Formats: sequence, structure tokens, C-alpha cells
Amino acid sequence: MAKGYSKDVEDGESRREAARVLGLGASTAIRWIERWATTGSVAALPGTGHSRSPLEAHRQWLLDLVAAEPDLTLEEIRARLKSSSPPSALRQPKAAPAQ
Repeated sequence: MAKGYSKDVEDGESRREAARVLGLGASTAIRWIERWATTGSVAALPGTGHSRSPLEAHRQWLLDLVAAEPDLTLEEIRARLKSSSPPSALRQPKAAPAQ
């Protein structure tokens, strides 16, 4: 069972030694211990916002495809993307003409 992070430091171990004992990177342990020392918490910091999917712009096209054929597998959807006419942004860009 893993030991508590703050317990290792309280017992006098260096931050780097605590990282080694806990199997963490030294910089991670140092950041966590500094956060604990200043805030009293090692809770994760708030995120920077929602992640953006590259498919978000094509959401409706994909939803319509799956609604029309609900039994499609991911592999079949992938094949459709390669063989049919998905929205233009999903198509591979054409190579520039040779000069």
C-alpha cells in the first residue's frame, strides 16, 4: 500500500527522496509539496477549460451517419470516411502541384 505523500516529507526525507520512494518524478513531487506547503492541499489545479475535439465541426454529419445506420462499427465509419464524401474538412488535403 502506498504511503501518504506528506508523511514522507514530515519524516524528514528530502523532496527528491520522497519522489523516489513514491515512484514519482522529482519535479512532480517538488511541485506537489510546494503546493501543499502554500495551500494546504494537493488537489488538482483547475483545468484550462474543455478540450476541443477535431471532430466537433463535423458532429452533425457523424450523428446523422450513425442515426441512419446505428450498427456501424468504428472501422466501418473509418472506411466510410475514406470512400465517401465526408465534409470537406475531413478529407485529406490535396498535395500541392509540382513546380
